[in-house]
Formats: sequence, C-alpha cells, structure tokens
Amino acid sequence: MSGRRLYLTETVKPGPRQEKIAEEWRTKLLNQVDERRNPKTRATVDQLFTRYFEVADLATATRHEYLSKYRNHIKPYLGHLPLTEIQDAEVLDSLYAEMR
Repeated sequence: MSGRRLYLTETVKPGPRQEKIAEEWRTKLLNQVDERRNPKTRATVDQLFTRYFEVADLATATRHEYLSKYRNHIKPYLGHLPLTEIQDAEVLDSLYAEMR
C-alpha cells in the first residue's frame, strides 16, 4: 500500500551448521518470491479499511452502514491482524459466526 519495497528476512542462530541452515532459508525465501507467495504488504486489516473508506465512492447512508459494520464487527476481531494472516478460513469463520 505504501509503495515501499518489502524484504523477506529470517534469522539463523549461530552454530556449527549456521551456513547450511542460512542457505536452506535463502532457498525457501527465493522459492516464495518465485511462486509469488511472499507478502506484498505488511498492512493490517485496519489500514486496508481506512484506505478503502478514504477512496470509496459511496452514498452517505451506505458509507454510514459500512462504517458501522466495520467498527462493530470487523475491527474488534480482525483490525489488528496483518493482511497476510487472513489466509486461514478459521479466522473468517469466527468472524462470520460472530456477525450472525
């Protein structure tokens, strides 16, 4: 969202196999990039919705309804989470159950 570059990192503890482990991690991270599985942003759900409401072309009543649903249901449960963590159906199922 910010346009800044993202860097994938992993810390390897010192030890006799440090170089081998570091190379294994390097390969894993490169594979993520090649397969386009790397995170494209570090933004949270809250940041995404804040940006959406800034640019969305909505009627006044619709905007108020969306904001109300966001504040009451989505933000308390998901607002703090990075977008990259919303890949798990369990997270969304919990939200849907709450909204029902």
